[in-house]
Amino acid sequence: MRLWTPRRRALSVYGLLAVLFIVLTILSQQLIRGARLDLTENHLYTLTQGSEHLLHDLREPITLSFYFSQQASSSEPEVRAYAGRVRELLSEIVARSPSAITLQELDPKPYSVEEDQATEAGLVSVPGERGDPLWFGLHLTNSTDGQASIDFFRSDREPFLEYDVIRLIHQLATPHRPVIGLITSLPMSAINGPSIGDRGERWTLLAELASTYDVKVIPATDNALPDGIAALFIIQPKTLTPALRAAIDRYLTSGGALLLCIDPDAHIAPPASADEVLVGSDQAGSFEPFLTAWGVQFDPAQTVGDWEHALRVGGSNPNQPARHLAFLGLNSESFDHSDAITSSLSVINLATPGHFQFKPTPSLRFTPLISTSRQAGILSHQQLALAESPEKLAAEFKITDQRYVLAARLEGLLPSALPTEAALDATHAQTTTRKPAQVILVADTDFLADPLWLRPSTTPESGPAEAWANNADFVLNALDNLTGMRDLMASRARPVHSRPFTRIEHLRAHADAQLLHDETALQEQLSITESKLIDLQAHRNDPTSLALSADQTHEIADFQQRRWQLRKQLRAVRHELDEHIHHLGSVLKALNVLTIPTLVAISGIGWLWRTRRRRKPLPRS
Repeated sequence: MRLWTPRRRALSVYGLLAVLFIVLTILSQQLIRGARLDLTENHLYTLTQGSEHLLHDLREPITLSFYFSQQASSSEPEVRAYAGRVRELLSEIVARSPSAITLQELDPKPYSVEEDQATEAGLVSVPGERGDPLWFGLHLTNSTDGQASIDFFRSDREPFLEYDVIRLIHQLATPHRPVIGLITSLPMSAINGPSIGDRGERWTLLAELASTYDVKVIPATDNALPDGIAALFIIQPKTLTPALRAAIDRYLTSGGALLLCIDPDAHIAPPASADEVLVGSDQAGSFEPFLTAWGVQFDPAQTVGDWEHALRVGGSNPNQPARHLAFLGLNSESFDHSDAITSSLSVINLATPGHFQFKPTPSLRFTPLISTSRQAGILSHQQLALAESPEKLAAEFKITDQRYVLAARLEGLLPSALPTEAALDATHAQTTTRKPAQVILVADTDFLADPLWLRPSTTPESGPAEAWANNADFVLNALDNLTGMRDLMASRARPVHSRPFTRIEHLRAHADAQLLHDETALQEQLSITESKLIDLQAHRNDPTSLALSADQTHEIADFQQRRWQLRKQLRAVRHELDEHIHHLGSVLKALNVLTIPTLVAISGIGWLWRTRRRRKPLPRS
């Protein structure tokens, strides 16, 4: 009697495998808890190298108190999923710096001590299940009396989750923040005059800067720079005093850092003084000698237009937005991916920007950071001022098949922009040695204003404004880079969670260009025909007759025929565009639906074929 049959042997093996699977599952939950494999394209759920450097060098003990209401969130699966991601990030941060950071999770139930602590920490709650308060925030404390908090983790800030937490840790661990000297002629805050809409509110960008830096506003009438400046941030310089210009020159030639934003036409946020808004005036102002000395050319009478990156704004037809060539939505194709400032940005919006050209200089290196496409060209101030609509502006636009530099990095030994004044300053000549400087140039100032990168909330309940472009990230990245805070910059440079269909956008742009050309031709023919009709009406044989002459009737019939043909062409172009987009969408859908099942089927067939081949008996001899 055979007790150990092949069937029993197979059942035993399967049973042993099942027990082994259960044991391994339990062990994995205990031994490799927190381990994960990030397969996202941009590694969205892995700490950046900059964050790891900051945490590795951290010496100040910091406590992270994570407040989350378990019961009040039981019917909110999206909130609980987001809380899980926050918990994973905090655990990863603690794992990277176990000796300096501790984490405690608190569940602030109604009328509990934890709820009182959350309130004292400045956290806020929202109504949860059965009206109970839902807490979802973070409070940080250091070894002294320093504290910071995220009052509530909002979903729109998830792309910046790592940066928000790392920034607060860096603030608590660093007692002295870098000092940024701000010089501007624009009404960015109540300090300089009325702000956008005369509300006296400062731009959101200033609040972002103040959260990381010690920002000192330097009036253009001052005669010196404050001590301890880590970097200068100069926006649309206009009437700097000679003494302040000399101080800036000394600072830069001795190895300073500068972020300079100048605009040929400050469209969204014009200067505070009305007499400075004159189109065609020298927008470089007091800074023109610096650019000339550095070999940088900036023509304040030229604005750059780009058909490929033109944003849609209100046109002549209120129901159909039109592309405005001077309002640009630049994507990653326009950025220098080898530079840390722009390598991870997704979208930057500019309005009526200028451009830079550089005359090669032995001691300086000029590196473009943001450039247009080759579907770009130059727009004069007269064209912008006289254009009745975006469509009219586009009809007169000439593409030059050239890429224009909108932002650039300039580094090296800067020559003095004021050689005469520097020569007279004997003290400066004796005590200052030339050192390599870093300068970031941007040919636009409108991109700093809220409308070009913030989507305001419609109601107070909808939360704060939401960033829809990386304009502020670019500025903060540039200042981080200039002040040496590159690790913090790396944690901020997370891509926006947006995956646009770039191929479809190119198709639409091409079709819009063709449609606009046909529509312009139709309007011109309509104007010519109407003029002829008026002329025929004025010279008809019988002025008292209301009937149309034969010439008029023929002219109208001819115009109607031409109009019908042009409209047919417009419909054909639109139909071709829709068919192309529909075909592309069908191909993408088929790939998404069929790729994985096809691969699985092929793998299964291959495995079955190999198995049968192995079991096939050998031929008898």
